[in-house]
Amino acid sequence: ESINQSLLRLLTYPWIEDKVRRGKLSIHGGYYDFISCTFEKWTLDYTGRQGYAIKDRCFWS
Repeated sequence: ESINQSLLRLLTYPWIEDKVRRGKLSIHGGYYDFISCTFEKWTLDYTGRQGYAIKDRCFWS
């Protein structure tokens, strides 16, 4: 959840939100679990009308 919040917090910067909305910038976040030796990656997706969703959630082990 902290990764999701961090990704959304980036959108509080107007210049970042503008570039994401225009498709000029994509935002990704990741988390490495040292116990299970896996990496989880999220991509923030602009869905229009000020809506955002996490897509392409991937796991690597």
